[in-house]
Amino acid sequence: MESVEYQPNSRLAAVYFNGGNANLLRIHEQVSLGDLKQQLTQINRRLNPGDPRTVTDVEYRRPSGTSNNGTLLFTNVKLRNNGDVITMFFVFSEFRSYVPIELDAKLVRSVENILSCMIPPNRPRTYDEIAAPMVRPEEDEVEAISLSDP
Repeated sequence: MESVEYQPNSRLAAVYFNGGNANLLRIHEQVSLGDLKQQLTQINRRLNPGDPRTVTDVEYRRPSGTSNNGTLLFTNVKLRNNGDVITMFFVFSEFRSYVPIELDAKLVRSVENILSCMIPPNRPRTYDEIAAPMVRPEEDEVEAISLSDP
């Protein structure tokens, strides 16, 4: 694993893209939610060259207390706006030296990317070709069943 160098105005973070393995890296503080998503998308593309997916949702594990044996307990919190991002960095300012921010980033492909991967039809299909599998059987092909017979 590569060492993570110190960068001023940044925080150590363990990022899980779509629930995969943790990627330890530094993320910049004092950013908007949109900037954070863009930052994480760029990091994913550096880790996975050619990956067209973008980050759409981000959650973090917020310390919520300690258990009886002294271990930290966490609660998952979804980042919904810029205020949530500021709160996340503020909460973790208490743990600057030893606790990385754990982020779950959801990656999705754009509609344009999905459509570009589809195989286009050789020619447009006619109404008859589309409707053929959906045509009801003729009356003489249907057998009448009485529900009153045992």
